[in-house]
Amino acid sequence: MKHESFGALGVNYAPCRYAHSKLNFRGPKRSLDQGYIACIGDGATYGKFVRTPFPAMLEQELGRKCVNLGIPHAGIDAFVKDTSVMSICEGADAVVLQVSEVQNMSNRFYRVHPRRNDRFIAASSVLKVLFPNIDFTEFDFTRHLLARLRSAEPEKFGIVEAELSQAWTARMRTLLSHFGDRAVIVSVPPMQRASGSIEVTSTLLSGFKDIARDIVEVTPLTANTTEGMEYSAVDLDQALCFPNPRIHAEICEAVASKLLPRLQTKKARTVFARASGGV
Repeated sequence: MKHESFGALGVNYAPCRYAHSKLNFRGPKRSLDQGYIACIGDGATYGKFVRTPFPAMLEQELGRKCVNLGIPHAGIDAFVKDTSVMSICEGADAVVLQVSEVQNMSNRFYRVHPRRNDRFIAASSVLKVLFPNIDFTEFDFTRHLLARLRSAEPEKFGIVEAELSQAWTARMRTLLSHFGDRAVIVSVPPMQRASGSIEVTSTLLSGFKDIARDIVEVTPLTANTTEGMEYSAVDLDQALCFPNPRIHAEICEAVASKLLPRLQTKKARTVFARASGGV
């Protein structure tokens, strides 16, 4: 999966890789030999079209190194199946997990690309039987597929939606099992609503209260605009789908409020242990 090094107006994404991962992350590449916070998620974490995404803001706010492991258009599959990403997260002091769109993962109805999870690969025999009049060769993206299924037969689509929500929840729990109470789950609403997306609701998120220490639902104070973003004229529609710098700042503030007390407590315990000769 390729990402550009520079945006149209000079945003330097400095793409890099960690260990044996095939994923290209936003750089600059960070050292993993000391304490750090791992931030994983999709384009909101990556910071498409913005110079300073919220992981970089979070580093400035907390004074703690934050490793940006965001990937535009990635879903849970891209991370949970990448042993290098899992290893980085397991070695982190804390993990900020921005939830991805429900439809962007393989399931019993269809398969997606292993890294670019918004790309539809093939329908299963189950889905073909459920929607016999749909030509699945027409679709390249999951949103396009689901929008068509919803408009074609809304009642049958309810079966697909329920299955995807259940599969997403199970996959999220698998991912969170690697992090335990070090995880802060962050939900950022889509900047533009699409008929082919399945919303991550508060009800879905509440199912993780027993495994994640904190759940943050970010509600932007105002509608998203492209103010402060850097993009070319042809990228305007795409830019509107990603958070602008102001919303990145709101995400940072919400996450920092959860992480700061935790990190201060850990630091105090470490200082006490050293003073007592425990470390």
